[in-house]
Amino acid sequence: MEDNMFPGYFFRRLLAVCFCLSIFILQSALAQGSGTVKGKVFDKTTKDALPGANVTIKGTSIGAAANLDGMYVIRNAPAGQRTVVVSYLG
Repeated sequence: MEDNMFPGYFFRRLLAVCFCLSIFILQSALAQGSGTVKGKVFDKTTKDALPGANVTIKGTSIGAAANLDGMYVIRNAPAGQRTVVVSYLG
């Protein structure tokens, strides 16, 4: 009988395989449920960037502020078609 056939070896090996599979399954499930939204916020008339503009996804608390160039990135946005809301004071 081989050394690796002692009691519990098979169970530990099976547990390790299940653990690795669960990580891959969880990762793919999370990747399908969210995405990234990015863009630029600018004044319609002057085409100037709007730094500090607040950009949110309607119906959620997920959002970001535009940088000095008016660019924003919203990570972990819910999948599907959504409405983006921009607010700016100034």
